[in-house]
Amino acid sequence: PKPDSDHSWNKHTMSQNLRRMQYAVRGEVVIRADALAAEGKKIIYTNIGNPHAVGQKPLTYYRQVLALCDLPAECGVENSQIASAFPADVVERAIEMRKAIGPAGTGAYTNSQGIMDFRKDVANFITMRDQHVAIPSNIFLANGASHAIEQVL
Repeated sequence: PKPDSDHSWNKHTMSQNLRRMQYAVRGEVVIRADALAAEGKKIIYTNIGNPHAVGQKPLTYYRQVLALCDLPAECGVENSQIASAFPADVVERAIEMRKAIGPAGTGAYTNSQGIMDFRKDVANFITMRDQHVAIPSNIFLANGASHAIEQVL
């Protein structure tokens, strides 16, 4: 059967590789690594997406933007002293993100696909990178690979 629309995502239009995918982040390779670790071998687990565990320093920009999104506006983006505490690009991005998040703040539930303005940012990035139009309504944001894969499967 043919899909109803070129823009609908279903078993016919999705990547067939995705349909055949197996989620092995906790599978065969990890089981073998655990066995080697039990034998005293040094193992560096890079399968879990935790770059800090393997020595990458935290990316300050994102932490600063998030801090300004979490702080009450009068203590953060609307504070007259903010320019002395945070770089201008951080403040600018935090203001944009706070506007997209809305008055409920970062602790509130959002659309199950994620905040629309953020999905538009992702769609624009994909469109520019891949030279193929990405549609924000087809984008689902997740809090990590495991969550995203669970949602898809």
